Amino acid sequence: MTNVDATTNHTPPSAATREIPMSSPTNAAGYRATRITDTVRQRPIHLDYWYPAAPGNRETTIDYHFGVGAVAHEAPLAAGPHPLVMLSHGSMGSASNYSWIAEHLARSGFVVAGVSHYGESPVYGAETLDFAAATRLWERPLDVTRALDHTIAEPFFASSLSGRVGIIGHSAGGATAIAIAGAPFTQAAVEAYCASPAAEGDLGCAYEGDDADNTQPTQADPRIDAAVALDPALGPGFSPSALASIDVPALVIGATRNDFLPHHAHAGHYTAHIPGAQSVELSDGEGHFVFLDTTDLAFDVMGIGLGEDRPGIDRRAVHDRLKPVIADFFNGALG
Repeated sequence: MTNVDATTNHTPPSAATREIPMSSPTNAAGYRATRITDTVRQRPIHLDYWYPAAPGNRETTIDYHFGVGAVAHEAPLAAGPHPLVMLSHGSMGSASNYSWIAEHLARSGFVVAGVSHYGESPVYGAETLDFAAATRLWERPLDVTRALDHTIAEPFFASSLSGRVGIIGHSAGGATAIAIAGAPFTQAAVEAYCASPAAEGDLGCAYEGDDADNTQPTQADPRIDAAVALDPALGPGFSPSALASIDVPALVIGATRNDFLPHHAHAGHYTAHIPGAQSVELSDGEGHFVFLDTTDLAFDVMGIGLGEDRPGIDRRAVHDRLKPVIADFFNGALG
């Protein structure tokens, strides 16, 4: 499964020269980016990589154009072996919107491969955005699989990977994680739910498809050894029996007082039906977009601000609470 062409583009979004002192004896987070092409589908795949940098490297600030982080740009990779974690973003976002967890995992010894999905990510240019792409879930696992093919063959990483692979995703990326981990998805079930009274207040139903291809089946990847879903969307598209087929460790983190996706139909549904799923519930008023990087940009989706949280919610504090939970889960599941 190596139908990819790679065009190297190791220029980060924007890097500053201010040095960030390391606050602990962990690795610095290395960073590089590249763009590949799935030659079967003639589809570009932009990849952001975060990884444990070799000792002696220092982090500097980086502006991801959504949030700001700190990385050692183009630093050498620390000696392995390192587990690999694939990352899938929410609808109309980008992998770099989740630098808070990607950088933390890199500092904790993981290689993170962030996949930005064509048609749903501004990294390819505003003219490529297509809101109907949000209903084509089947494209996303294929992107992740092709990105995984590329990463394990990439000389920079290949000899330092442990062979253990996890995936983390938010919203539609959470659904992507569940689908590629083995649960079959049914778009018709989502459409039936959205047409019913049960979907009242579910803003996820505002995404509408406009082509006949959105019913294609999703493809699992047997190389996935663990999955983390952050407030996953598209819950009604996975039947209880479909979710029961997941046989890898899973962690579902959901916001119970959700401003976008009703918890019972999405995160709660996944938790209830994935065998042995671990669960973390955020119940203090955190919203669906608390899982994004902190940002000052005034963007909104369906009237919900991407950078705005309810009074009393400290997004950075939420991230700080979740970082060790996610890292510990992956440490346990991926060794």
